[in-house]
Amino acid sequence: MKSKRKSFKLLLILTLSIAFFINSCVTFKVKNIKNSENVDQKIYEEFKNNVNQKDFFSASKSYIEYQNCCSNKANSKSVEMLSILKTLYNEKIKSSLTEGSIDAINLSFSMYNLINEDNNSGNDSKRRYEKDLLQSINNFIDKGLKNKTDLEKASIYINLNRYNKSYYYPYEKLVELFIRRKNPILAEKYYMELRKSIEQEKKSESKESINPPLEEYQKKLNQFSEQIEKLKLGKKDKDKLLQEAIKATIDSSVKILVDRGIKTEGGRGIPDQVLGTGVVIDNSGYIITNYHIIESSVDPEYEGYSKIYVIPGKNEKSENLKFVAEVVGYDKIFDLA
Repeated sequence: MKSKRKSFKLLLILTLSIAFFINSCVTFKVKNIKNSENVDQKIYEEFKNNVNQKDFFSASKSYIEYQNCCSNKANSKSVEMLSILKTLYNEKIKSSLTEGSIDAINLSFSMYNLINEDNNSGNDSKRRYEKDLLQSINNFIDKGLKNKTDLEKASIYINLNRYNKSYYYPYEKLVELFIRRKNPILAEKYYMELRKSIEQEKKSESKESINPPLEEYQKKLNQFSEQIEKLKLGKKDKDKLLQEAIKATIDSSVKILVDRGIKTEGGRGIPDQVLGTGVVIDNSGYIITNYHIIESSVDPEYEGYSKIYVIPGKNEKSENLKFVAEVVGYDKIFDLA
């Protein structure tokens, strides 16, 4: 009898425990659903508030947050939010697009990414926002960089490529800039990047292109190639001229020795000499040097012996070959003679 009572008690306790557990699970699930709905509503309200304030970027952030929160729910609210974003985008893009500002690029780039992530948006819609992006890049390059230095422009062109790597225009402007600056190395670098983007587009399966027709663009590519080759040849000529100038300067360098006899130093007599350099400036034998080297030969206050000699620069035994020289003109202020 006692055994039956114990079994009954255990069964009752087990039944109550199971009932309590089920009730707890149901309660937790209901609370969780309510919390989820509250979060959804909160994000949606934030979104509407951002839209009312015409803050496209904050509204986009709320939309993305809502998408992540409700990714398992195919509800009409998400579609509604994207539609509202499109309307807000259209309002804001008109003015910024014509101004050629960086805001237009950021705006169109954000919208382009939102549409690309939306599975319900077709290719036509994606293409439309991509064109907006490229138009904003064009306008910014043509209108927004007028007061920028070449260095600033180059930096901006390079950064603009991150928005769309298959778009030619920033590469084209980089090539033009470095050709204008007569820099064949960087001009060729970005010319190759331009060619690479063209090759990538050729391999693309897309029938539509965001770039000019390749047949029309080929002429410009040929011009770039010719200009770069000319710059490279010009650079070689300049290097050659520079080397020749250096060689000529070395060949025309001479030593100037001013012999001022003997001077006493430390109780003994030593040669009193001034040594400097000069450059032969014409075939008549005129040499230019510094005034302070030959000063003793022209200074009326100097009392003593002073004779000027020229020693050819290439002579290894220069002390054995020297020519007497005389001063024909000088300038104390500029230290020239």
